[in-house]
Parts: sequence; C-alpha cells; structure tokens
Amino acid sequence: MIDEQKLKALIALLSTPGVGNITAKSLISYCGSINAVFKAPKSKLKNIPGIGNVTADEIVKRKYFDVAEKEIAFIQKHKIKVLDYWSEDFPYRLKNIPDAPTLLYSKGNFNLNKTKVLAVVGTRKCTDYGKSVLEKIINDLSQFDDLVIVSGLAYGIDKTAHVESLNRGIENVAVLGHGLQTIYPAQHSGLAQKICSKGGLLTEFTSQSIMDPSNFPKRNRIIAGVSDALLVVETGLKGGSMVSAELAYSYNREVMAIPARVGDRVSEGCNRLIKINKAILVESAADIIYNLSWDVQIPKQKQQKLFVDLNEIETKIYEAFSTKTSLHIEEIIKLTQLNLGTLSANLLGLEIKGLIKSVPGNIYKLI
Repeated sequence: MIDEQKLKALIALLSTPGVGNITAKSLISYCGSINAVFKAPKSKLKNIPGIGNVTADEIVKRKYFDVAEKEIAFIQKHKIKVLDYWSEDFPYRLKNIPDAPTLLYSKGNFNLNKTKVLAVVGTRKCTDYGKSVLEKIINDLSQFDDLVIVSGLAYGIDKTAHVESLNRGIENVAVLGHGLQTIYPAQHSGLAQKICSKGGLLTEFTSQSIMDPSNFPKRNRIIAGVSDALLVVETGLKGGSMVSAELAYSYNREVMAIPARVGDRVSEGCNRLIKINKAILVESAADIIYNLSWDVQIPKQKQQKLFVDLNEIETKIYEAFSTKTSLHIEEIIKLTQLNLGTLSANLLGLEIKGLIKSVPGNIYKLI
C-alpha cells in the first residue's frame, strides 16, 4: 500500500486546477519527488514546461490537502486499494500509454499483470445474436487459468461480458467512469458486488469527482490500455466502443471485431473497423487464441537444443517466453529482473539468432 503522506500529496496535486496525469508526472520528474513539488518555490515551478504562472500559483497555495484528507478517510473507511504509477504492481501494459493514470483505486482482488488480458466493448443495445456469440467466445476462453476479462459495467455487451465471465469462473474487472462512492448504472450494483468476488472494480476517479460524460473516454483509455487485445462486439459508427477501438489501435493493441450482415446498423462500426484494416475479423474464440498466440507451446526438446547456443542472459530472457509467446518489454524486465540496457542488448542478440522479433509497441514475439 502506498505511504499515506505520499498518497495525500498525490491526491492534492491531481486535485489542483491545471494539473492532469501528464503534468503531475512531469512535475515529479523535474522536482525529484512528490514532496519536493510542494516544497519548490513558485519561481521554479512556473518555469517547468507546461506549468506556467497560474498553475504554479495554485500549487504553492497547497489548497487541496483538505480535499486529499477527505479522500483518504473515504479510502480507509471502505478499504479501497490504491496503486500509484511508480508501484511495481501497477499494470505494466497501462504504464506504457502516453497518458497513463497517476493513481488507480480498486475494490476486490485481481491481477492485471497476468499473461492474458482481453478487453470487451460493445453497444448498450445489443442483440440476442451479439450476446450469444460473446457468451460462446468467453465460454471457450475459460480453458485459460491466467485470463482476465475487462469491460466497463455498462448495459448490453459490457454486462454480458461480466456475467458470462462470472458464470465461467474467469477473473474479470469492471473499469468505472466515476469514483467508488457509487455504481453507474445503479441497476448494476448487485453485479458489481459479484464481480468483486471474482475480480473487482477499477477507477482513476476519486469519490469527490463529479459524474460527467467526459469521464467515459478517460475510462475507455484504461480499458484499452490494460489489455493485450480489445474485442468489439456490435457497435454503431459512433460511440464509446469506437473510441475504445481507436485508442487500442493507437496503443498498438490488437483490435478485434465480430462481423455482421451488410446494412446491420447495430454492427456498422465492427464492419468498418474490419474494412479499413484496424480490426481482425473474429468469428470464434479460436481466432482470438490464434492471433494472440495463446495456443503456442515451446517444445522442451527444442528449448534444450537452443540453449546450447545462448549465453546465460539470453537463456534467461528466452525462458521468460515459456508461458506466453508475446511479451511487452516491461513484462520481460519484470520476469527477468534485468536492467533495460542489459535486456536491450541481449534481445538484439536473440533477434540476430532468429529466435524472436520485435513488433510495434515495444513487444517481442517468438519466431
């Protein structure tokens, strides 16, 4: 758990007008620590890129520590878990998006650093066809013990993803567009409690945040950012699901979509994503498994033969791919405990030997 004084300062900083996630991390980087930010004189703060005179004035006034104290009281009362961006438990996939949250609040028990994380989004007004296809896909994916399903607790496709995950014993996470003081929609309060028994709730918003439509695109970036791939099940040409798909595509995540009949408005967005090559056409769980290489196992005999030609560090890196054939560089660092310089040099060695290849987004795959 994050130190209370550090948490109070982080909440105060993020509550300050003019300070968002990118600005907060920039301030901490320039000043050296969160405490140093509030000790710095206005003359220093205003010269930090992106700050300026007005924001610097707000920071030195330290007006938002009272807000932070109220939030910490809420956190303690409701036993909420908090992760900051610098924690080793912070979801490594999310850490690598440009506007990653500085703080995450959660209830329940889940691990977004598991080897397989699939986001599911879609229309609130889904059809029986869309529900049945998604239910079949989730049922067929339940063979994987290390899978997490992520969605947004909305009506329609989101609800189906959560309910079917619970039915199949799959860990699942609902990402919220508001603080943990409430559940929206209210009709899903019971579902949210059930999710916490096999997964949990996640948000970057405090209990004092105003419920606002602008929160939901921010929520969608987290859904896209924590995942290996994002599956779109029925969506029109506009709306939150298309925003999520565009975000996932920009983060170099695999975007996947269920196709529909020509002229079927409830799925025009899915067909468009496939048509413009922003999404892989998915008809079944087998397509997801194949495209994410979840079905690839490395024969032990082959490994033993290869290790003769590898140095000790290369062997350690190669072994990290034993349970998953596609890894982000942050995941490799966590698995191998190597520093970035040593890791990069040896990854290059493995590429030269034809064992792995690099793909966009700092991801490495076995060949």
